[in-house]
Amino acid sequence: VGCRSDDHANSFVKSPTEVLPGLKLTAIVCGASHTLALVEQQDKNLAKTMTVLYGWGDSSFYDSESQIREPREITAVTRVIKAEKIEPLHVAAGGNFSLMLDARGRVYSWGIGTYGQLGSGRVWDKALPKMIEGLHDVIRALNQFDLVSVAAGHDHSVCIASELKGGNKEDDSPQN
Repeated sequence: VGCRSDDHANSFVKSPTEVLPGLKLTAIVCGASHTLALVEQQDKNLAKTMTVLYGWGDSSFYDSESQIREPREITAVTRVIKAEKIEPLHVAAGGNFSLMLDARGRVYSWGIGTYGQLGSGRVWDKALPKMIEGLHDVIRALNQFDLVSVAAGHDHSVCIASELKGGNKEDDSPQN
């Protein structure tokens, strides 16, 4: 997958290569110049399974190191996942930005937002995932749809919603 060699030159892998051996991948996606993987692993402190994000490729939009040649946990994103109690279901990788959908139907975005693809209503960059408030508010107000997937193009974002069957959904506002 992508560039990988002992001398880190611009050589490409010419045959399938196992990525993250021994880890349980739940999703893997490729953007224009980066790859993301959701990985389930045991949280040593909480004694439970949690999902963390691994990445490799061009990471200049979320990490101080611009090129990550080998897959590694994106610890800054994992800290956000833990702090906000996010349960990631899907990820998407765009041109130089990423999206994440959680189990409560909330979408998070981060990266370069030159064309508004981060969904904040502005054209600025975000180094860490932040919930797209406006999208969450609209879906919650309609009370008849669940977000089921996210996708990212080079400079645009898409969410897929599914109509609820059998009535309205319960309020999913964060509980303090």
